[in-house]
Amino acid sequence: MNEEIALSILAEVKGLKSELNGVKQEMHGFRTELNGVKQEMQGFRTELNGVKQEMQGFRTELNDVKQEMHGFRTELNGVKLEIEGVKREQQLTNERLVTIEAQQQLIYEQTAHLTDFRSETLARMEQLATKEDLRFFDLKIGQHERAIFTIQHRS
Repeated sequence: MNEEIALSILAEVKGLKSELNGVKQEMHGFRTELNGVKQEMQGFRTELNGVKQEMQGFRTELNDVKQEMHGFRTELNGVKLEIEGVKREQQLTNERLVTIEAQQQLIYEQTAHLTDFRSETLARMEQLATKEDLRFFDLKIGQHERAIFTIQHRS
């Protein structure tokens, strides 16, 4: 009986050893899987670090773009101010042009009046007696006066 018990215990111990070996093999399999999972996790971490670096690069580029946009806005504001200045200058130039056109119209009118006056003056001057006419009138009047004088003194 002792031998039977010992054989039974021995058989149980062998079964336990066999189960233990199975558990060890399963544990080894779990360790292998766990190592694989750890390696995958390390790969994910590496990829995540790469993504983080790319994101940092994108942020840097975005900041550069924002700075460029700020520069463009500043330039655009400068251009707008210049355009407003040009518009004001154009408005002043237009006002001056209107004034000049009005003055030019006055000059045209004055020139027309002066031309009319000159024409009238020349026409009147043509009707005036010339030096030769005055000499003729002087001689003629003088002859008439002598003739009248002579007639008056004859009687």
